[in-house]
Amino acid sequence: MTNWPSVVDLIKDGQDVSELVVNQPLSALVNRTQYLYERLEATYNNARLMAMAQPVASGSGVAKYSVVYYDGTSVATPGLKLTSPKLANLSDFPFFRGADSAHVFGIVTDDVSNDTANVCLQGLISVPNEDVVAALLASPDATFKSGPLYLSSTQAGKLTPIPNGLAIYVAYAKSRSEVYINPSQESLSELFWTFRYAVLDRPAGEISFNAGSGLWSMSAPSTTKVGWVRATDRLSNEELTTLFPDGVPTYFYQLPDRATIESADNEELTAAEKQAAIQLRAAFPVKSNSFSLLSVNGVVLTPRQTAEDRGSYLLNELGLWWFKDPQVTSLVPEADQPWSDDLPYSLVGDTVNTTGQNLFLTSPDGTALTNLDTTPGFNELEVVRFFTVGGALPAPLADNVDYVLKNITSTHFSVAAASTPSTIITLSNSGSNWYLKWKPTFWRLAKGSVHRRPLMQLQFTKLNPDARQNMVTSLQTDRTVTTPAVELTSLVTGEPANVGDLKLKFNLGVVNGWDGQSTSLNNSKAVKGIFFNEATEQLELALGNVVSEIRNGGGLRIDRDSSGLYTISFANAYANVVSDIEPEQSRLEYLGLNSFLALDYSTTPSGFIGKFTLPDQLVAGSSSYLSLIMTLFGRTSPASVTAKGLRFKFEYAVGHLARPLSATTTVVQPINFDLPLVGSTYTPNTTFETAATAFRIPVSELSPKATVNFRISRLKTDPTASLYSGVVGVTNVYWSLT
Repeated sequence: MTNWPSVVDLIKDGQDVSELVVNQPLSALVNRTQYLYERLEATYNNARLMAMAQPVASGSGVAKYSVVYYDGTSVATPGLKLTSPKLANLSDFPFFRGADSAHVFGIVTDDVSNDTANVCLQGLISVPNEDVVAALLASPDATFKSGPLYLSSTQAGKLTPIPNGLAIYVAYAKSRSEVYINPSQESLSELFWTFRYAVLDRPAGEISFNAGSGLWSMSAPSTTKVGWVRATDRLSNEELTTLFPDGVPTYFYQLPDRATIESADNEELTAAEKQAAIQLRAAFPVKSNSFSLLSVNGVVLTPRQTAEDRGSYLLNELGLWWFKDPQVTSLVPEADQPWSDDLPYSLVGDTVNTTGQNLFLTSPDGTALTNLDTTPGFNELEVVRFFTVGGALPAPLADNVDYVLKNITSTHFSVAAASTPSTIITLSNSGSNWYLKWKPTFWRLAKGSVHRRPLMQLQFTKLNPDARQNMVTSLQTDRTVTTPAVELTSLVTGEPANVGDLKLKFNLGVVNGWDGQSTSLNNSKAVKGIFFNEATEQLELALGNVVSEIRNGGGLRIDRDSSGLYTISFANAYANVVSDIEPEQSRLEYLGLNSFLALDYSTTPSGFIGKFTLPDQLVAGSSSYLSLIMTLFGRTSPASVTAKGLRFKFEYAVGHLARPLSATTTVVQPINFDLPLVGSTYTPNTTFETAATAFRIPVSELSPKATVNFRISRLKTDPTASLYSGVVGVTNVYWSLT
């Protein structure tokens, strides 16, 4: 290959300009052009993507043709390192995935120089007359000519044509001297992974065994403890009862959330026990009960498939259920509970050392219990109970009575009655065959005899988590909500489902009392906005004040049509003074500057004629009548308390625009009402208005721009004993729609 001339010597002033001198710089430029051509040709033939001068980690063993990954997490030795198909168990996630070393960065193409290397990230490595494949393989294989190459699980930084374990594709050999690099960035080629976790053999409540009935019982189960609870206790944890399995399970393996597991509520667990519980909790739910194995002391139990079979356990969306028969009978001599059968008897009273105020305990094998005061262990003032089996408690202690722990040391403790915790009990004897009742908080101190404890391992298969991130495997509704906003059913069966072809239906409840039908709400409020509450999965209505009714407070006229449209106008648009009046057998008189028509009390009717024109837009609305209202007063006091009546005759005729006038007159008589007395007297010249119901014309007889003609006459007709005999004055007449 042509070398690259680093310097081009140019011609200088005074130099000979002969052919030899002139061609020297031209020759150097020609060589440079040839070099670039050859490099471009080589690049074209190899067609590869390179990362140049990448740092190599100190002591990594990286060399030419090493398969490498880049370690950027190491502070001491960052850089290129040899690959290895290992698994990484992430503490924050219960799935295994390939470690960083299993993800190929590329292949080194040149010798390492100055702690850096050139790496082919993707493309063709072609070196004629060189056995590139032999340099890449972990084991010599002269028979291999062409085919896929995978990451070797036996030698770091090497490839193999036959993968063992994880099949991580890296390159394809076209021949022994040509290898096309295309590292797999997918999920290590396996669709499913198998997981295994320890299941704790701890009850999450206080347990006891009844030898007479052969049954276990559990009391005071805790919702925050890792361990087994009664299956029926699981129903109280806000889950759908439809997920409760058929066939009457006995116990349920309770796994609180991570924060609770790591809290003081579970301080009696070891770090390993907590980690296993956290990872198993995150791995749930397991979709298929068939792809699971639960082993107890190496014996694989049969999973429960139907309500009728005798499977020992079941896995569903809620977790792990225990079905084994817990009763001891002549046919079943041993109980099948998921904890040691001598756990209730693991805190044995030491009758040799118990004396005075000090109580000592041993394990079932007689070994003295120590470290009672080590956290987690016994706690000062913790409530405890004692019981006996064919023996007697140290006097004066009694069976199943609450006591509190006092003066706890590494080897012994004292007790006081729970009702009088300040008074330590002095024992008169050491008793026989007595026990301290076991509680979940005593787990570190007493787990049952080692040879009688059930060692449980749960194994199940799930979709590879990396593949799971790229596809929807299932949908779940929020089971902590009583009525979820989304309902999932199978397209095939129509039954509730969360996998397969699903039908999604929104089921949005509405709060604040809206019935979903009314267009408005009570208390002058209506919907101002609608918001979705994520906590309750319901729609909440933001209400605002609205006009629900318009009432006339006076001075306005309010009319509403059938479409709900309101028209508001000033009242005087439909009420006006009648100014065109002519006296008839009456006279105009004055009281100071107050003018009035004087109507006499006479057998000859005394009154007036008047008329007025209606407006061109007459909106009757809810009005039924046009009323004529007069302002009247009496000139003198009534002759007696009873002589206060007034009697009138009312006549009217309506002339409509663009219609022939009619000679017909409507007569309304008599119209009776009284002078308004105050007590039994009337003060002369005190004005009052006639009622709107006294002189009125039906609206149905009116029309816009019609002329209303009327006559009002005062009458003196029998009986006259109750009539007012004085002069009546009229100061004003106006009309109004009523």
